[in-house]
Formats: sequence, C-alpha cells, structure tokens
Amino acid sequence: MNTKEHAFIKMITENQGILHKICNAYTSPSERDDLFQEILTTLWQSIDSFQNKSKLSTWMYKVALFTALNYQRKEKLRSYDPLPETVVMDKTSSDEAELVQIAIQMLRPEERALLILQMEDYSYDEIAEIVGISVSNVGARLTRIRKKLKEIIEKI
Repeated sequence: MNTKEHAFIKMITENQGILHKICNAYTSPSERDDLFQEILTTLWQSIDSFQNKSKLSTWMYKVALFTALNYQRKEKLRSYDPLPETVVMDKTSSDEAELVQIAIQMLRPEERALLILQMEDYSYDEIAEIVGISVSNVGARLTRIRKKLKEIIEKI
C-alpha cells in the first residue's frame, strides 16, 4: 500500500461514524451498504481536491451528504418517505429515541441533513459551509425543522 492509500484508510477509520449516520439517514437498511460503497468511491476519487480550507471531517461530511442526495436522485427515491403501512406505532410501548428516529426519516432529505449536522455538534458556521447556505439561514431553517419534527412526533 502506498502513502495515499494508508492516509485514506486512516481517514475513513477515524470518520466512519459520520459516513454511517448519513447512510442510515438517507437509505433503507437494504441499501446502506451500497450507499456506503458509493460514498467511499466518491471520497477516493475526490481526495486530491481536499484543500485544507476546512476540517477534514467537514469536507468528508459534505462529500458524503451530496453523494447520498445524488444516490437518492439516481434511485428515484421520493423526497418525502412516509412510514410504510406495515409499521404501527404505539406511543406507550415505544421509546422516545425510536419515535425521534422515525420522525427524522419523515423529514425531507435537506431537512435531515441540517438536523443531523446539528446533532453531530457541528457549529452553524460549519453547517453553513457544508450545505452552502448562510449562517443566519442555518438558524432559521433549524428552528423550522425542530418545530416540524415536534409536530411529526405528536402525530405518531
């Protein structure tokens, strides 16, 4: 293995949690491995374009996020995925974390991206850089997303 391959493996190993969270947020369990492979391929092909203008993890998140969104478009997935009719929720028997996860899956992909970035403790500046919007727009959108998430949870 050459130096570039070792660096790539180290980069993936140290940041694989980010990649798995994106895969979990944007695909069904049966497609997660395919998306993960697609993200790895995209990262490998674009590693030479990393210019150290941001943290490596921020750059990786951005590449992975846009790969996931493009993957969805290619697979012609709908932007809003309602719960399958076979899923029945009983508020008294399910825990809060499960409800939140289901509600997050019901958000639009762009909304999920912002929320997941915030949940990963990225700053508004970093989120703005990753998704390509202004810092003030990040705050406004996150406020709307949290309100929408609360409404979804109340309906479940």
